[in-house]
Amino acid sequence: MKVSTVTGMMFGDLQFVHLGDITDCREHPSTGVSIPCVIQDIKITSSLARFILIVEKEATFQRLLEDHFCDKFGPCIIITGKGFPDVSSRRFVHLLWALLEIPVLGVMDCDPFGSEALTFELWNNNCWQLFNVCRF
Repeated sequence: MKVSTVTGMMFGDLQFVHLGDITDCREHPSTGVSIPCVIQDIKITSSLARFILIVEKEATFQRLLEDHFCDKFGPCIIITGKGFPDVSSRRFVHLLWALLEIPVLGVMDCDPFGSEALTFELWNNNCWQLFNVCRF
């Protein structure tokens, strides 16, 4: 039996209301905040973010939090799907992209799995216009 769990995490300059609860995504600087399962009930209340950074690996996400990436390069929102992104994470990225109208950047492994996660994120969110791919 397969059990689905919420895998997406986020951190950054974002406040929203979900089912009557106010969530400030900067409250947990060492772990981030879980992305809600039900996206359609979210109301964005505040964000000064200039971009959204999607990170494939949870370890990279944690390292960016430890290094205070948002303080140095933000304001921004960092999101990880902890590998291949779940439906809630993908829908949440699309919601932020549509409402905030800010660029979406991605940090993925340069291997077939990273490329697949990047392509899947792009096609399923229709973010091609604002998604920037940097190759090193």
